[in-house]
Amino acid sequence: MGKKEEPRVKEGVKENEEKKTWLPKVSKLEEKVDNLCPLLYNSKLEDHVWPSGGMVATVVSGDSSLSLQQRVEDAGFANVVVTPMGSDRVFMYCTRGEDIWKVFNDVVHFFGMLFSDLHKWSSEDIIYERGAWIRIYGTPVHAWNECFFKICVSDSGRFIRADDCTVDRARLDYARVLISTTILEVVNSTFDVMIDGFNYVLKLVEEWGCNLGEDAFLSEEET
Repeated sequence: MGKKEEPRVKEGVKENEEKKTWLPKVSKLEEKVDNLCPLLYNSKLEDHVWPSGGMVATVVSGDSSLSLQQRVEDAGFANVVVTPMGSDRVFMYCTRGEDIWKVFNDVVHFFGMLFSDLHKWSSEDIIYERGAWIRIYGTPVHAWNECFFKICVSDSGRFIRADDCTVDRARLDYARVLISTTILEVVNSTFDVMIDGFNYVLKLVEEWGCNLGEDAFLSEEET
């Protein structure tokens, strides 16, 4: 009789550990799906009173909501509150019960320089987006323009603007653009793009700090 073969074990894994593999019971999960119901909440009248007097607007320049609040106060409108809603959208209202629309109509030119797409708040204003600074690595010099950058970030979010160094071509190792995105995870992807018949591999990397999914519109950009 030959020598008895030792049972084969994966490298770096003990035999007992292999037997502890967890397998999801998909069939039972599918049986319970029909019994699931959404969470329910009926808003009260007071829930609609305070936002009904406000307006929703889009930031024109791509500045942070913090700097916009300061600019509004510096212009003499200390009673106007600019509250971020995510990305380049803000909610504006007046303190002390004043009408925000009256304040806006009195100085349309000033607010028009800061905001666009102003409209009265409604319960449909619920889409969440956040701002993110994205670095685009691998862009060839002959494709260095905003039209190309918009294509590069189209799958990740909505193009807002490129920073000054990118626009002025002060550096060409990476382009830096601000986008509005619904993605909460940190953007980090690689993709192929065909330029003039040649294939290029580009990489998108989000600039981020310690907080996952932080909003770039809530912080001042360092200069």
